[in-house]
Amino acid sequence: MSTLGERLKAVRKQRGLTQAALADRVGARQGNINDIESGRNKSSKYLLALADVLNVDARWLERGIGQIRGVGVDVVNQGAPLPLYDMDTIKQLALDPNFEPVMIDQLYRCPTEHSDKAYSIQLVTPLYNFSAGCVLFVDPAGSYQNNDYVVCVFPDSGLVDIRQLATDGNASFIRNLDLSMPNEKRLLEVKIQVFPGGTLAIPQTTSTDSKTVILAGRIIFSGYRYN
Repeated sequence: MSTLGERLKAVRKQRGLTQAALADRVGARQGNINDIESGRNKSSKYLLALADVLNVDARWLERGIGQIRGVGVDVVNQGAPLPLYDMDTIKQLALDPNFEPVMIDQLYRCPTEHSDKAYSIQLVTPLYNFSAGCVLFVDPAGSYQNNDYVVCVFPDSGLVDIRQLATDGNASFIRNLDLSMPNEKRLLEVKIQVFPGGTLAIPQTTSTDSKTVILAGRIIFSGYRYN
């Protein structure tokens, strides 16, 4: 099963559900399910809801990563609830190790494996591959790899932004996700600090002129909330 459509069809049949029945449970139309299974749609905004109803790991369903039921993840109701933070809270967390965050709004259930430091944020406006209203699950712990999407805090300005981690094999960079910017201006060489429990898997820049950025977490999953 190499595609989302193949995995969805196999699990749906295993659960004894028709396309219409599955569509009804996730608030979609039968045509939406058929478009995924036939391969016409390579992704779907119903992904989290589908994984929830079918009781499978969402990463496995979307990309074939890991195992169908996940490892170390409670897949019932799609995992443990994580607090939703705003950007100011994330900045305080990055700049003050003694800061006690206050959760805003409601909890979101993370459908994939994460540390006890993980949290969620919700986008108000669209950004690159992420749509407005999208819930991003963020984990400060773990290994930060090349091309990871990361939450960056700039200590000098207090700016909090989502960027993409990058390297040329010798130094560390972050890439701005604003496609309206010229390509040559989107890449910024930086000195990187990570939260306790995080490790940097790319070469660290040695330039004394580079700005410092704190990585407040890497995006481990994105999706939408379904009540």
